[in-house]
Amino acid sequence: GVYSDSNPWFGQPELFNEFSPVAGRLPGGETTWTEAYVELGLGGATRVAESDFYVYGAASGVFSMSRGQDIFSDDNRNKLHPDKGYVGLLYADPATKNTAQFSLGRQTYTLNTGFLISMISGNSNAGERGATYLGPRNTTDFSALLNGEVGSFRYAMFYIDPDELEDLESNTKFAGANIGYGFTDAFSIDASVITIPNSDSTYRTPGGEGLAREDTTTWGLHVLYRPTTPDHLWLEGEAYRQSNDGYDMEAYAYYGSVGYIRKSLSWSPSLSYRYASFSGDDPDTEEFERFDSLMSTGLGNWLQGLSFGKVYRNANLDTHRIQANVSPQQAMNITFTWHQLRADELNNLGANPALSQLGSRDIGDEYTLTLRWAINRNVYWQAIASRA
Repeated sequence: GVYSDSNPWFGQPELFNEFSPVAGRLPGGETTWTEAYVELGLGGATRVAESDFYVYGAASGVFSMSRGQDIFSDDNRNKLHPDKGYVGLLYADPATKNTAQFSLGRQTYTLNTGFLISMISGNSNAGERGATYLGPRNTTDFSALLNGEVGSFRYAMFYIDPDELEDLESNTKFAGANIGYGFTDAFSIDASVITIPNSDSTYRTPGGEGLAREDTTTWGLHVLYRPTTPDHLWLEGEAYRQSNDGYDMEAYAYYGSVGYIRKSLSWSPSLSYRYASFSGDDPDTEEFERFDSLMSTGLGNWLQGLSFGKVYRNANLDTHRIQANVSPQQAMNITFTWHQLRADELNNLGANPALSQLGSRDIGDEYTLTLRWAINRNVYWQAIASRA
């Protein structure tokens, strides 16, 4: 990967990285650098005799490199780090199409679109690990996953211990369950509950009290309507409530999106609109209302702006997103995305310290153009340009 950042950190790198343990020599007005990685490992699956059971597993390591001044440091970094390391058992009945799958170890997991749980947050690619933009590491320190399908029902249970940077280790674990039902090939609903059984982190409040992140519970619904016909309208939304057993917490997050695709036309154009909201904490109420976005992220989905994503996470945030996409050929997509970001509350404690109190709810706009091209089975090219 080759990357260039003009006016990084909105021209204030020292301000936004004052308390960052991974910041070294910070960039000036413009910087260009390179990143690379190689993953070496072994994986496979095999059927157990003539049964409907299969065992599988993988083990690998990632060696990454960063050269030049990136957004955090100008050190040449080389890092060899464990990556995949899991074993699993799969049951698949070819007659009923029912499945069950259980796996343990260093692996990845994403819930739905990554609104709350994205595999990208399972690991970190900063500091001494390098390859910050390329992001080769997604596997957790440890995960236990159980998922499958029975008729039109699908289910998942998960326990996730993210692989955090040593200097930022919070000992945060996530556990949850998801159950869904497909009413038709186009329409499905699923419900999730996610808990934080362990964490050393706290939520900050205007009064200076630290509220334990541990024992926060998140629950809600996801609805999807997406026909299989070439030309169709699609609808999708998720809504969640958050509470904590130790204190009065009432936080909410939700989104709704609508889109239309016309595959019968040349270049298969599509257009969509999405509104998303993560509640902020109103300092004039007794409840704590800042939504904890858990492991929310994902390039092109819940990383809401390449530049804004560096300084502002999915908390105390309302966004409008318009996205247009065309496919000049079957293996190529060109996507234009516009994000408009607004704060839900001026109180922004818990975010980057430089933005703990906002002077305006208007945060900004970001415009992104992305090319994804699978040139052949062995070569994939991605190019992104974004202005915030």
